[in-house]
Amino acid sequence: ASPVTRRRLAAFAGAALALLLAGLALLLRGRQPPLPADLQGTLYFVSDREGTDALFARVLPGGEARRLTVTGEPVQDPAPSPDGSRLAFAMGGRIGLMPLPAGEPRFLTLGVDHRDAQPAWRPDGKAIVVSSREAGHDKADLLLLDLEAAGDRPGRTLLTATRGLDETSP
Repeated sequence: ASPVTRRRLAAFAGAALALLLAGLALLLRGRQPPLPADLQGTLYFVSDREGTDALFARVLPGGEARRLTVTGEPVQDPAPSPDGSRLAFAMGGRIGLMPLPAGEPRFLTLGVDHRDAQPAWRPDGKAIVVSSREAGHDKADLLLLDLEAAGDRPGRTLLTATRGLDETSP
């Protein structure tokens, strides 16, 4: 073969190899690495896969995602209780509580006098700390919602009162 033919053949082989490698890279990029076989538990998360932010659960490692809430309002900040029996969440300034593995949510707070968000459980599971904005104020403080208080609504105890500062993410 002549030097020109060899160069053309080498260029063609190089281009073919580059295309093959690019195709292989695309194929491998689309595949997710497998989860560790010893991974256990349930993952609670928010997704807008059906149009509005909703709560989902997935049993790990191989379970399918299952929608937990169907509402017209976006749901945020899922927080499983320490014993795994309940899930707190925020929606429209309210704090909701749902029995697990599945159940009907009920609202602990109404989002009228206070706009509550970002629930975090106390380790004993008897109370929830929330970031709360009082009506007419633009800054939030942290409040403790006592789930064992008498009555329909949890007791509210102010934990921080820092004038002019925003307290979030308990």
